[in-house]
Amino acid sequence: MKAAVCREFGKPWTIEDIQLAPPGPREIRVKIKACAICHSDISYADGIWGGELPAVSVMRLQERFWKQGIKLPNSASVTRSSSPS
Repeated sequence: MKAAVCREFGKPWTIEDIQLAPPGPREIRVKIKACAICHSDISYADGIWGGELPAVSVMRLQERFWKQGIKLPNSASVTRSSSPS
């Protein structure tokens, strides 16, 4: 999948192909149709809050259910997480 990745604070985001591990128990994979970078993403990339790098923008997504790991109940809550290698 393609992702906007911040690898260094204060530097431009790069568009990269990234690989994600298959979903595990109690996890789902969603297909991202569109993603927008907002002012919070820009502030993070500028290093205002510090944090871990590399980072991928996951704030403004349009998504749809894609793949489910085993033993995921229908009423499970979703936590967004992504970390490119």
